[in-house]
Amino acid sequence: MPAGIYVHIPFCLSKCSYCDFYSIVGDRQLIDDFAGALLAEIELLSDSKWQNRVYNTVFFGGGTPSLLKPEIVAEISRRLRQVFNITPNAEISLEANPETVTVSNFEGLRKAGINRLSLGVQALNDAYLRTLGRIHTAKTARRALADAFKAGFDNVSVDLIFAIPGQSMADWKNTLEEIAETGPVHLSAYGLTIEPGTPLEKDIGEGKVTPVDSDSQAEMYIALNEIMVSHGFGRYEVSNFARPGFECRHNLKYWNDNKYLGLGPAAHSYDGDRRSSNVKNVAGYISSVKSGRLPVGFKEHLTENQKARERLMMGLRTAEGVTLESVDPILDSGAMQQLLLQDYIKRTNDIIALTDKGFLIADEIIVKLIRG
Repeated sequence: MPAGIYVHIPFCLSKCSYCDFYSIVGDRQLIDDFAGALLAEIELLSDSKWQNRVYNTVFFGGGTPSLLKPEIVAEISRRLRQVFNITPNAEISLEANPETVTVSNFEGLRKAGINRLSLGVQALNDAYLRTLGRIHTAKTARRALADAFKAGFDNVSVDLIFAIPGQSMADWKNTLEEIAETGPVHLSAYGLTIEPGTPLEKDIGEGKVTPVDSDSQAEMYIALNEIMVSHGFGRYEVSNFARPGFECRHNLKYWNDNKYLGLGPAAHSYDGDRRSSNVKNVAGYISSVKSGRLPVGFKEHLTENQKARERLMMGLRTAEGVTLESVDPILDSGAMQQLLLQDYIKRTNDIIALTDKGFLIADEIIVKLIRG
């Protein structure tokens, strides 16, 4: 299978209250310095093993990649194609936040080679957006989505979050109906996770906000699946829905145990046997590449058991499931039989996959299936 390239852009205008991804608030000078370092990292890889692979996806993630000027995105894209064998019809995605884009930005990104947008809407209610620490409004989100279509994008994904403190089922259903009818071909929807050390965790601990209970969160997930299916979207992964043919080809690489190269601070790479990650620090990243050293902060060689474990943890999240052979080293066959009887998983020949019931507690199912 062709590999993918992930480019981490670690900058945001502000830090969201729920986020534990590596990102910082950076000024224009730091962003420009980072862009130069990113080009230098690409150059350092020009005679590496990664140069000999074929790639059919590139994903600019973050952070907020739309903070980059379109001409900088164009330069990065141009250099990536010069160094790596990227197919002509590759999926080139970029994440954008509503407060950072205009029709002009979107038009510039299209000229830069971006052919898929992922728009971080998260909610269409200003109160919920404030709870999440987002700085855009529902009006801004609607405008950004309309502007993406005006600029000519036809492969647009929307990110939403549900089970936000205070969120009602009626609001969640209305949001889904509106998004589905507006024109995106892909939706990523995530139940809010309270991550340790985040401002949201602190607010909950101090009683400022009350988290949504697990039963209500499950009901919201059921509504998510029902509404998206009714609008012609298929659930192809626990949190991802797409119209036929618009599944995110890049993210499928993670779930299907394909190879990928990560560029930028905190980005991960996987070559089928070894996994590595870059330093989780912008200043350290820039210093490393400018001195001619790859900014690797961690690397390990995976055992067969580790690889089987990851195949189960990632692959079982997809609608297609996993082959028994691929996860045999770590599979608890007794637990599998019990889960089959309880209708949490299903088996077709040598493939096991989650049922609708199983998707509700996917993480719990996966843990139960791992032997020992």
